[in-house]
Amino acid sequence: MEKIKEIVKKSANKYGLLVVEIGIKKDNIEAVLYSPSHDVNIGELEAVTREIQVKLAEAGLEGIYSISLSSPGMDRILKSEKELTIFKGKLVKISVLEDEKMITETGILDGTDGEFLFVKNEKGTDRISLKRIASVRLWDKLFEKGGGKK
Repeated sequence: MEKIKEIVKKSANKYGLLVVEIGIKKDNIEAVLYSPSHDVNIGELEAVTREIQVKLAEAGLEGIYSISLSSPGMDRILKSEKELTIFKGKLVKISVLEDEKMITETGILDGTDGEFLFVKNEKGTDRISLKRIASVRLWDKLFEKGGGKK
């Protein structure tokens, strides 16, 4: 399993992409790939898939695994501290438990120190305890009521 994960990571890195998430189930490799500089396109996913296939064949694992690669969705839930670091600078929507009520806010993800999440908004930078956060998801103005700018 670790060898396969390493093949996926090196193949993605060859094309300037980061592996956000990877899973290997029976005969299927699933991975989410991300680029901090641009939206990942289908051509890049195809190129990485071919690279993985070549490396699997070199390792004697040709034809054993199907490969499913994708880019993070616009509303991806960020599940780990690694993802909070990877997606720094992106617009996020955060759900926070405050006084037994769920409060949501949007802002620009400014990282984490392992105890707090930092989010920039029009008021400045909020520091939110990770223990109080119910979810953090990538967000897009298109999700707002009315569809954003026209």
